[in-house]
Parts: sequence; C-alpha cells; structure tokens
Amino acid sequence: MDIPSVSDKHKALAIEDDGERSESSTETLTQAGYDSGHGEYFEACESRGYAMEVAIRWSSLSTPTEARFLIADVVGRTFKLCHITTYEKSNLQWEEVSRISKVPAFRTFDWSSRNDVVAVGQWSGETAVLALGTGKHVLSLPIKSQRQCNAVAFNSESLLATGLERVRNDFCLNIYDINQRVPLQSLQNSTSSIQQTVDPIRKLATSEGITSVKYFGQQPRTLVTGVKGTCVRIYDLREDSTNPALQYQTTCVHNLAIDPTNENYFASAAPPKETVVMIWDRRSTRRPTSTRTSPAGAQDGPVLELRKPVEEGDGAANTNIWRLQYSSTEPGCLGILASSGSFRLYHTKKEYIEEDESQAKGPSGQARPIYAQDLHVNHVDTVERSYQRRRLGGRDHDREELDRIVSFDFANVYAPDQRPCAITLRGNGDIGIHELNGRRPALAISARSAIVISTPAQIASTADTGELPFGLVFKEASQSGSIAEALVQVKEKAGKSEDTKDGSPSLSIRDALVLGDVARRRCIEGYLFDCDKNMMITKDELQLQEMWNWIKVAQSRARNSNMVANDVDFSYLGVNAVWAEDLAPQDTRILSKPPHDGSIASAITSLAQALGLQDAGLPETAKAEHRLVCLYTLGFSAKTGKLFSSVNNLAESGDNAQACLLSLMYNNSDLALKALQSGPRKDEAIHKGLAMAITAFSLLEEAKLQGERRKLAFSRIQDSVSTTDEPHAKAITSYVTTGNWATVLQTLSVPFRYRLGIALRTLSDASLSTFLAHESSQAILLGAPQTLPLIGLTIPTLSLFQSYLNRTSDLQSAVLAMSFAAPRFVRDLRFDTWRAAYRTQLNTWKLFIERTYFDTQSTKLSVTWDGTKTLRPSVAQVTLRCGHDDAFAILLVAHHPKLHLLGISTVHGNASLDRTTANASRVLQAIGRADVPVYPGAAKPFCREAVAAPNIHGVSGLDGTDLLPTASSPPIIHTPYLLAMRSALLSHSPGAAHLVATGALTNIALLFASFPSLATHIASLSIMGGALGGGFTSAPLGHLAGEGERIGNISRWAEFNIYCDPEAAAAVFGNKELAAKTTLIPLDLTHQVLGSAEVQRVLLYGDSEKGVEPSTLRRMLHDLLIFFAGTYEEVFGLVEGPPLHDPVAVAALLDNFGCEQLGFDDRAGERWEVNVVTDGQHSKNESVRGQLGRTVVTRVEGEGVRIPRGLNVKAFWRALEECVQRAEDGLRRKESLK
Repeated sequence: MDIPSVSDKHKALAIEDDGERSESSTETLTQAGYDSGHGEYFEACESRGYAMEVAIRWSSLSTPTEARFLIADVVGRTFKLCHITTYEKSNLQWEEVSRISKVPAFRTFDWSSRNDVVAVGQWSGETAVLALGTGKHVLSLPIKSQRQCNAVAFNSESLLATGLERVRNDFCLNIYDINQRVPLQSLQNSTSSIQQTVDPIRKLATSEGITSVKYFGQQPRTLVTGVKGTCVRIYDLREDSTNPALQYQTTCVHNLAIDPTNENYFASAAPPKETVVMIWDRRSTRRPTSTRTSPAGAQDGPVLELRKPVEEGDGAANTNIWRLQYSSTEPGCLGILASSGSFRLYHTKKEYIEEDESQAKGPSGQARPIYAQDLHVNHVDTVERSYQRRRLGGRDHDREELDRIVSFDFANVYAPDQRPCAITLRGNGDIGIHELNGRRPALAISARSAIVISTPAQIASTADTGELPFGLVFKEASQSGSIAEALVQVKEKAGKSEDTKDGSPSLSIRDALVLGDVARRRCIEGYLFDCDKNMMITKDELQLQEMWNWIKVAQSRARNSNMVANDVDFSYLGVNAVWAEDLAPQDTRILSKPPHDGSIASAITSLAQALGLQDAGLPETAKAEHRLVCLYTLGFSAKTGKLFSSVNNLAESGDNAQACLLSLMYNNSDLALKALQSGPRKDEAIHKGLAMAITAFSLLEEAKLQGERRKLAFSRIQDSVSTTDEPHAKAITSYVTTGNWATVLQTLSVPFRYRLGIALRTLSDASLSTFLAHESSQAILLGAPQTLPLIGLTIPTLSLFQSYLNRTSDLQSAVLAMSFAAPRFVRDLRFDTWRAAYRTQLNTWKLFIERTYFDTQSTKLSVTWDGTKTLRPSVAQVTLRCGHDDAFAILLVAHHPKLHLLGISTVHGNASLDRTTANASRVLQAIGRADVPVYPGAAKPFCREAVAAPNIHGVSGLDGTDLLPTASSPPIIHTPYLLAMRSALLSHSPGAAHLVATGALTNIALLFASFPSLATHIASLSIMGGALGGGFTSAPLGHLAGEGERIGNISRWAEFNIYCDPEAAAAVFGNKELAAKTTLIPLDLTHQVLGSAEVQRVLLYGDSEKGVEPSTLRRMLHDLLIFFAGTYEEVFGLVEGPPLHDPVAVAALLDNFGCEQLGFDDRAGERWEVNVVTDGQHSKNESVRGQLGRTVVTRVEGEGVRIPRGLNVKAFWRALEECVQRAEDGLRRKESLK
C-alpha cells in the first residue's frame, strides 16, 4: 500500500498574515465532526511540528456487508476509496474500489459519502469538487483574492461552506449551493471534463480568517466556525442577517467537532503547541469566564476545559492536537489524537448542581436540584500511548515514529462481540480496527416508540422486520388510525394469540410498541382538558371514560362559583368527602379558618339551599342536605323538569339503557318505558326485552310477588337481554329480577357513578357510611380512576393515582385529571413532581406546542374563585429604555408577583444607546435582578439622527445618585435583540406574552416589521408615549415661559418617546391588528401620577419612622426621584412633584390581569385611531420642527387603541411600594447568604 510516511522533513518557512516570518510545517489534515448520514467533514488546521500527510475517513453509510473508507494522501495528491472484504479480530483485509489521482495540491478536504464526491480546498484558496466514481474534476469555486483555504464542509442539502485565510476587505466564509449548476447526486457519474463554476449564495466574515467549519447534522442550515485567534461562531443561514447567532470568545478555534448524539455540545482545540481542548454548549448564553484561552469579560465560557488531554511525549513543545471527533454510537465520547500518537477517548457526563438558596425552592417549598449543562469527565480510555512512552530499549527511534497512529475515524458498525470500533491509520501504512471499551445495548427503545435490537443480521429477514445496517433489527409502532383504534386491534390480537410459557398473551414487537406509545399518541390527538374530546380519545378504556365523564360534570357544577358556600369551595369534591365532612388541613377549599359560620355541615346546608336542591324520594335520613349535594356533584337532579330533560337527552343520543336506569333510580317506571321507546334505539331486541321486564316489574310490584316465583316470571324475559354487555342494561335486569337495589350495588360492571347514586337514594345513613368507607379504601388500594366521583380531586386522590401509576404507568391521565384541582385546591409535592415529569415527557417527544398548551391551560385551571392564580401567570417580555422613570418601571415589572420579566431591550432616547444599556444593567444590579438579560437595541431612529434629553435626565441618562452599583453581568451582544425578543415571545403560547414599551418605538416597529406574525401571537402591547391635550384629562401638563397651550414635553406638541422616532410610532399605530391589542399611556394620564412630597417620604422610609436609616436601595431610588423632581420643576414648572411616566405603562399591564384594583378608566371601552405627524425635522427651531411627533387621535367604533383617562393613583403607589419592599427583602436574603 502506497502510503507516505510522516516525518518532520517537510518543514518550511511561511509568511503569516501579520507580516512576521515563522517556522511552520505542512498544514495538518484533520476531521472534527460527524455527518449523521450525509458525509463526513474535514478541515486543515495550521500546525507547527510534525505534519500529518495522510488521513483516513470512514463512510457513515457503511454496513457489515458493505463497509467502506477513504484514504487521503496529501503528498501523493490522491484519494483512494476502499472496501473491507474481511475482518476477524486484528486481521483486516480490504481492496481498492476507485482512485482519484493528480488532485490539485490541497490542504483540506470533505467527503460526502452519500454522493461519493470530495471537495478539496487548495493552497490558492480555490475549492474543487471531484467525483470519486470517475475521478473527474467537475466543479470549481474560484475566489476574488488568493489566499489559503483552511476548511471545507458539506451539509445534507448540498450546501458547501469554505473557510479562507484573512485578507482585508473580502469575505472569508463563503456558502455555495452545489446544485445551482448540476445536481450533486449526478456528479459521481459525470464523465465531463469541463469544469463548471459556481458563485457563492452567502458571503460572511469580512476580513476574518476562518480556521474550521462544521455543519450541524440535525440543523443543516446552521454551522459553527472558528475565527482565527478570536472566537467560535454559530451562523444560522435561515436568517438574512450576516450577524452570527452566537459567539464564544476564545482562541481555541481549531478542529471543531460536533457531538452527533447531542448537537448542543461541540469541541474545539487550541492553536498549535497548546494541547488544550474546550467543549461548548450552544444553549449557554451567559456564563462569565476568565481563562488563559478565554479572555476576561467574555460572555460565554466552555462547559468543560481539558488541559493536556493527551500524552505529549519527549517533544512536548512540538505536540499538537491532530484530530477531534465525537463517536456517533457512544453519547458524549470524544476522541482526541495528538501528533505524538497518543489516542484517548474522553467520556463526558452532564453535571447536576444545587441552586443557590434564593432560587432552589420548588412549588411546595422544598429544596430541589436544578439541571445544569456543565460537563464532567466520567472516565478516560487510553487507546494508545505516545510513541515515545512506548519505546523499548534498543528499538529504532524512526521505526517507533512510523508505527504511531496518524489518523483515526469512529466506525458506525460494531465488532462481533458488540464493542464499538474505530478505524486507524499508522505512519507505516498499516490500517486496523481498534475495538474500544463498552458494549452496544442489546435493546434500545426511542421516545417515539421505535425499537432497535442487537441481533445477528440473518435474523433480520422476517416479514415485519426493517433491516438496519450493522446487523440491527428495527421495528416501529404502527402510526395509522387513532390510538384508541390501535389499542383495540392489539387487544383483539392478544385475545386470539397463544399464551406464552408464563401464561401471558403473545404479541409481536410492533404490537407491543403500540402499548408504549399510548401517551404520546394521545397527546398528539389532543388529550388535554377538553373532557368530551378526552372521552373520545380514551374510548378503549372504560375506567378513563367514567373518570372524564365525572370531571365534565364537576367542571360544569363549579362554574361561576356555584359550589361556594359559607367560605367553603366544594368544587371537585367527591361523595365521600361531602358525606364525611372530611377536608384535609392542607386542602385550600376552606377559604377562611374556620368557615364562615363554624362548620362544614352548615356550609353543606347553605349550599343545598342556594342550589334549590329538594328530593322527596330519599330514605329516612338525618343528613338529607348531604345526600342532595352528593347527588348534585354526581350530575343527578331531583327536579322533575331536569330529570325529564336528562332522560330525553340520553335517549335521543342513543343511550336508552342509561336513560332507563336513571328513570328507575328515581322510581319512575313510566319514564323508564318511554326512554326505551325514544331515540334511535341501537339494539331493538334488547330494548324490547327491557321494556317487557319493566312492565312485568311494575305489575309484580303491585302483586307483591317475590322470591323464586318472581325469578321464574322473569326467566323468559331475561333470556332476551342476557346476551348484552351494556352495563346499564345489566343493572336494570338485575334490579327488576330481584326487586332489590342491593344486588345492583354489588354488580361491578355497573358504572360507578350510578352505583353511588343508587346508594345515596336507597341505603340508610349507617349503611351508606359503611359502603362509602369500604369503597373508598378499595378505590385507593386498587388505583381505580373510575372511582373519582367517590374520592373527588382531593389529597387522598394522590394516593389513588399513586396506586394507578404503579399498575399502569399512565402518568399523563393522572396529571391531566389532577390539574383541575391542583395546585388550586391540592398542594402536594407528589403532584409537583408528576407535573414536572410530564412536561419533561412532552419535551422528550418534541411536542413543544402541546407542552405550551398544557402550561397555558393548566394555569387557567389554577385560578381560584376570587381570581388568584396558583400557578405562575403568563409572562411579559418587556422592552425598555432606561431613564429615571424607567428605573421605577424596571423595579415594578421585576418584582411584581404577577409578572415574570424575561428580558430588556434598550433603545436610544434619554441618552446614547451605550448609556441607556449600562443604566439598565446597573438598575437591575441595584434591585437584585442581575439575572435578567439586557439586549442593546436600536442606536438611532429609522431615518433620523438620535436625540437625547440631558436637561431632564442628565448627561448619563440617569444622573442624580452615586449609589448605582456596577453591573456584574454584561449586556448580551452576540444574540441580535430582535431575535431574542422574537424567541422570548414565541416560547409562550399565543395570547400569553406581553410587551411593554417605555421608550422610542424603534425596537417595536422593527420587531413587527421583521416578524409580522407576532402581532397575532402576543396578548397585548402597552406603550408609554404621546400627548393629546384638548381637555382629554385635567392633569397639569406644565408650561414654558412665552408659550401658549402646551401638550408635549419635548416640544409644544410632542411627547419625547414619539418625537424621537415618529416614523416608527406611525408604523406601530398603523398596524391594525396590533392597534387592537395596544394600550397607549399618554402624558395626559401619567401627569396624574406625581411624585409628591408624601410619595418621596414613603419611598425613602417605607413603613419606618423618620430617623431610621433607610436602605441603600431606598436612598438610591429617592435620589433619582429628587433629581427628576428638580428638573421637572425647573423646566416645566411642576412644583407638586415629577410625573412617573413609565411605571404607569407597566401598571396598565397589571390592570389587564385584573389585579391591584388599579382602575384604569377607558370610559367603558373607548377606542381610538392614532396618527403621528411625521412632517418636520428634529430641531430647536419651531419653524423647522413644526408639529413633528404629535399624536392625533380620532374616536372609532369597534377595535382600536385603548387610551385610559384615569386610574386609582393610591393603588398605583401602593403596588410600587410593595415592589420596593420585595426588592429589599430579596437583597437582604442574598446578603445573609454571603
């Protein structure tokens, strides 16, 4: 085999781009990724020391019968495609399939094994595409300025990326569509000798040298690149922007490798002569770090840093990382090969750490672990040591050097003993297979219910088996039809199959997989909180049908607080809890302690009276109201009109037997006969038999005929109904045959709700208590969800569902059912754990939209009778500039319990963008919310120069105090603010996320112009801006000497935020869909909220008396307000105090949630069309400025902008003060933990 040796004979002098001359070797070839089925990726890495002149790559499409690999010979300028003929232990036999010779001198390459084409990056910077099948040079990718090509990479969509050395004023990362001229799949058969050229479709990275490029296999339009000496970047080619999506500051920018088993992780190596490898998590966006290879102040750091991960040998200074690659079969396994021949495998695992005490509390107050993305090294396998370390006395040094491993690639097939493998190439030309530690699992089931079985290849030939490469058997659950239909089919097959040795039915693997796919399929079909739909989805499960039928009844009974009496909420209570007056102490249905007039019994009596419940057919009882309320919770009504209506509805829907049983339960034989004769009557024979039985029953009751004579009289009639499995018909037959309801109570096939109803209407008090207690204990022990009408949704129900889970593992049904009452009434760590586990299941299934629906709708179910949400409410994404009033707006939104602040995007305005961004970060630090991300937004308006307001807010934009701390977290600059805002909004279901704009509307206008569909997605937009005048309110707007009527604050006509970017404001208000969701807070409203002397006193001292030393936070806020008051008095003559504009826009959002009694008055639904004057220029000269930025409003009918005229000012200041207190408390807790 003609493989050149690896030595140090090819060292040469090279001119680097910084103009200095240094000793450099031939460029090293290496790979740093995995193709996931569409070809491998290779690159060149600048290397000082020994040059790797050959490389070996394994085909990702290899199978045990067709295993292929590629050898790249740099010096010989050839590629050889080879096929393995025999492999037994260390004996590897192979033969050459095809060869490409006389390849242009290259320094990097990428093989697309799917299409059998090779792209080679040349020393001149050009890239050539070669067909392995014919050896022809079929495509040429020229460049404008000649320089070295450092990296090339194919993706699965025939895009080719090329990374070039740096030159000034030219792009260094080019993206080509190879299909632009000729289909890539046809290249391997091309016999044309004509070289076609292709122009790049994207050009990125101006004047920045690219060292390495890799595409993500699962996201083929996303790639990661190394920028020489600077950073690692991720580009999303789906976006039109040339800006990177993410960026990590580091000098470890070589040999990029992506983990194909979890593409969130990727690795990179340090420059030559530094043996450092870093692993990154692309989900990480704010992890401050300072390391030798990651400069101080960088926003992101590695999740794992490996220093000296290989043996360096005798020439440590010349040891380089030659190759990084992740295994495609072993999760988290990173292979590292050094120029010393040292080859090691690092097996990494995710870490779990405890949160700090201020954040580590779960919903029930217990400490809980938080999932972290950091990694640790679980263990290290040394495949081969450095050749110097293996040297034996008397051995030839050069011989040892030639024996070392110079290239490797992980294989996607396993050894005969099921161990993972890697193919290796040595300096002497030997090719071998290394069997690595570990075993392939004998069986693996995916989250989508597919199964892979490790078995000999010859077994994979049965009819329902899909054959995978490598001798694996692949089977998947049937996806056709509904899951209920699929389960029926599986149960039918199980009934017909022969039993196995242990007596269980025999099922095929595919049928068994259906059973494991039930929850996911149900979720896809809409299994959530619609009880009718849930009954359709679970029609194969009678016990779940009964459960959802009762929850439907309980939900209808609970509407409009119908089940609240004497400060006790009886919603979703079962019969046993009502009868026994048993509510657990932790059950929050008791709204006051004790109840309104002292007892649960009196509350039940009051509820029965309020609902008008009466029934003359009850047995003698001391607890008539208890029985009536219990019957009502079961969905039964004693009112004659209601009974007739219920029976008729059941009969018309085809449930004749159920309608008949309901009539008999209320001793109405005539109505029962009518029920059997109405509607579609699905089974005529059975209905006729039941009618005859009931007629005979009525006659025999009159004749007092009992015992054997009675049974004989019914024997013939019973024959006509004995073939039915309909449970209601069986109950009717049992009753009319014996004349005793007790026999029905013992018939388990009778729906449980009817058994309870019969017991309540027939048993004595003592017998009923015994019956309910026995059935309750059995229900909890057996985990029977159909018994929910008895147990209800209470604390004991959790024990019932625990038994149910042990029996069925149906976490989904348990969580969905309990969500109707938990955490609204039931607060228990078990439910918190189940709910979190179910959300994790939804994520595992990649059903993110369904998870969002679950979160949103379960939050709605958590609302108590007085409007309190017991789950965290919908979150609000807030975009702010930062001035004095903005500081108070940030405080309000960051510390109000009804709001969850996702982030802040700053904008030009009170000061320059740099200053408003710094101010926002410092305010967040001051109030203890440095965790909130800050994104710098637009630095200037659409089409004008930026203006500022130093006369109001000072030069810094936040003058007046020296107590603002330095921000510990820098603003996020590597993620564009528009993308960050879009992602935050779309991470919540439609109608759940809110925006608040308290500055110029540039960010907002650009957001909706870039992503128009967000207008339908958001719940609301609250804007502080504009001024109306004309008596819209009676608020004092201030005045300037020499002016007449004044409505604005930057000019006579305009408010500052709108004036800054009037075109942006016009675009926002001109969006009709957005206008219907917008609340505008003009100066006419904010000037009603003045920071008076009393407000200033409360802000400084809170509830404390004067003389008590205020906290640093209060002194800082007081300083800001005093400065603001001084400028407003000086400029506008407002002596009562400064208006606090921006917090009012946040308060309007709270008003939408119906909390705080803020009382924003829009005159019973006034709506307005808002137009903005855009004529004029930013100028102090009024003749030049005109009415620029003026907001002109017109009253409209129907949808439009909401503009409140007033609010409850005292409630506003109270809400703000409570947020100051929460911020103080949080800061004290953090201080105590230090």
